[in-house]
Amino acid sequence: MELNEVVAALGVPKRRLYDITNVLEGVGLVTRLTKNNVQWNGPAAAISLGGNDSEVIRDKIVLMRRQLGFLEKEEADLDLAIKALRVDSVLFRYV
Repeated sequence: MELNEVVAALGVPKRRLYDITNVLEGVGLVTRLTKNNVQWNGPAAAISLGGNDSEVIRDKIVLMRRQLGFLEKEEADLDLAIKALRVDSVLFRYV
């Protein structure tokens, strides 16, 4: 993957992208091929972005968004439970 293309596509500072790729390289998820080119070694390394693979990736994104929605609801429920516990602890402090 060409890092200059990624910078242009994401609109992020090149320095931040280098920081991220350095970390990923440190944990073995990418290999630096040249100064501005890295190869992904992590999960699904064989997936390309063309043809039917794009549909698979879109499906995964849809699934992840659903999971995110579920997790956000769970977080809200837990926040309410924590709030209720705090109220109870104040009300029954001297009991």
